[in-house]
Amino acid sequence: MPTYILASIHGVTIWFLLTVWSHYAWHPIALFNALTLLFLAPCKAALSGQNTAAAAVTLNPPAAGATQLSGNAYGIDPNTTKVVIYALTNQWYVQPRVDAPFTDISTNGSWESSTNAWSSLIVLLVNPDNYTPAATEITNPALDPGVLAWTIYPSQPISVDFSGYTWGIKVAGSVASARFDPGPNFWSSDPSVVKAAADGLHLKVTQVNGAWQCGEVYLTQSLGYGTYTVQVSTRLDQLDHNSVAAPLFIYAAPNQELDNEYSGAGGLIPSPYNAQFVVQPYTVPGNIVYYVQPSTAQFTSQIEWYADHVTFTAWNGWSKVPAPTDIIYQWTYTGNDIPPPGQERVHINLWRLNGSAPVSGVGNEMVINSFTFQGPGVINLPTV
Repeated sequence: MPTYILASIHGVTIWFLLTVWSHYAWHPIALFNALTLLFLAPCKAALSGQNTAAAAVTLNPPAAGATQLSGNAYGIDPNTTKVVIYALTNQWYVQPRVDAPFTDISTNGSWESSTNAWSSLIVLLVNPDNYTPAATEITNPALDPGVLAWTIYPSQPISVDFSGYTWGIKVAGSVASARFDPGPNFWSSDPSVVKAAADGLHLKVTQVNGAWQCGEVYLTQSLGYGTYTVQVSTRLDQLDHNSVAAPLFIYAAPNQELDNEYSGAGGLIPSPYNAQFVVQPYTVPGNIVYYVQPSTAQFTSQIEWYADHVTFTAWNGWSKVPAPTDIIYQWTYTGNDIPPPGQERVHINLWRLNGSAPVSGVGNEMVINSFTFQGPGVINLPTV
């Protein structure tokens, strides 16, 4: 598990927040690096993380639009460790070039590189023998396997802990070029948009600094075949016309996706329906079914995914095994488009259709009470 360090200096005020997971033991190297980061911290904060006790990396704060970057690395061997930089525009792009993704670190720990246009920057410490940079990424590169340490600028949360799992937060900036699909929309990690609280995971469509922002989280690991279940405590039959909620979908690629989605009346889903189960690609006959989500404030959505079938079920209440009368809709798919496991991630999101502002002028919120996963085995679920 990572150590997170947030250090900033403003005038003579120093704010230093260090959170160490309970199994992490302090030792002199880690303490030295933490204090070094504190006193060398830039005037505008950057959020940094360590996946190893000693490794750490900093980024000297660049001016907006700057193309020259520099920083320092600590607790590493510069002969076996490199810097990798990603810049965010409409997605994350490796810098400075696809054919030159690694930046050398000098013997004193300093590094220098360059970048193209960006709204956010991520600097990674990696061992090139254990990490191959992708040319582009949709999800946050700091969460990639093999990353020793990272820093993100400007500072922003990159993950939340919910139901015993770490969930990455989808982020896109506040300029037109930084809209991501679906929508496309602006996606934010601001706590007013995405937060984990005592009553569950909260996602909102809301305005942040004058722009409508959406929320999405995704598991940072593949779970494979099994049964995925979320408990929802929101009336999704009351969504705004331009809002779409997906309390549970499993995504590997555009045509390798399993969805449970809800929309406002006459929005994404054709009237008189307001909910759908989908096996992508949805354009293939038999890969999508529609149903009506009732006015229930507590319901369960489940996807049972195996090589030979996918069973989607929604039911009233949060019972582990529903009574047949509680089942809202159930559909079993046995077609040719069942995705293979390995690259998939569970996602949860709330977004705006075509990036349009809510018709009502106010946003929506979805609260997920819990998420559970059960690996392959017998599921005693009633059928209808």
